[in-house]
Amino acid sequence: MDEFEAIMQEKERLLRKYHCKTINEVIRILQLILAENNKKAESPM
Repeated sequence: MDEFEAIMQEKERLLRKYHCKTINEVIRILQLILAENNKKAESPM
């Protein structure tokens, strides 16, 4: 499974979990998650 598929699945999961939220809020949440993942990937443990 490539990263795009994983993101799409995560988006679907978030949409179900936060079905009361707007799409824009879900997108913002996803962007925050991606930013965090990028930070983790860049910083050596």
